[in-house]
Amino acid sequence: MLKRALLVVLAAGLAAPVALAQIGPDQGKLRKRVVVRDSNQRKSAPSVQADAAARKVFDHVMAQPEIAAAVAQAAGAVGDLCAIGVIPGPIGAFDIRLSLLNVGSADIGFATIDSFLAFGGRALIQSDVFNTTPPAGGSINVEYPSFGGGVGPAVLSFDGFSPLLGSAFNLDPDTYDDPSFGATVGDMTRTFIEVAFDDGRRCRGALAFNAGANASVAFLLQTSP
Repeated sequence: MLKRALLVVLAAGLAAPVALAQIGPDQGKLRKRVVVRDSNQRKSAPSVQADAAARKVFDHVMAQPEIAAAVAQAAGAVGDLCAIGVIPGPIGAFDIRLSLLNVGSADIGFATIDSFLAFGGRALIQSDVFNTTPPAGGSINVEYPSFGGGVGPAVLSFDGFSPLLGSAFNLDPDTYDDPSFGATVGDMTRTFIEVAFDDGRRCRGALAFNAGANASVAFLLQTSP
């Protein structure tokens, strides 16, 4: 019942055609991969389109706080919504650029991106983090994997990641047996994002693709204290 309630909230709240018209719904299913090299590897510059698409999703959710309240209730969380994560679509895209928005009351100090349950439960590892965009006036540091070659979750630290500020970065998700795997936005479903705030609060949420927003969205809810 909780999962069904959560899906109803997301479908109703994020499918608004006016606010997200420029993003547009995804028209296809996961594409069959024909990958000759790692499609998620480093690019010379972050995607401006991806950052703009993520901002549209953030703006829409922030304009409808009842969505966040309903999500928290459906998930049985002990606390409120504290952050939102977005990877713009389409679902078969290889550009894995995650944007985080702080909607809590303190600075975010750390974030962990764990894809152990992603890729249909077969797991993804974060081989690299690149094209980082720090929060305005702040800084971002890739703690792991700092120079690529990662074999687990990604860990990032921040300074000055204050309320209502955002940060973004690209991920290169691979599998344990294929360092050149080309992961799609859809493969990132059930990736858990965890953030730790400077005031001791910790929040967690999982990515799930939403067709109405044409993006994978995670609502991070307070888990402790």
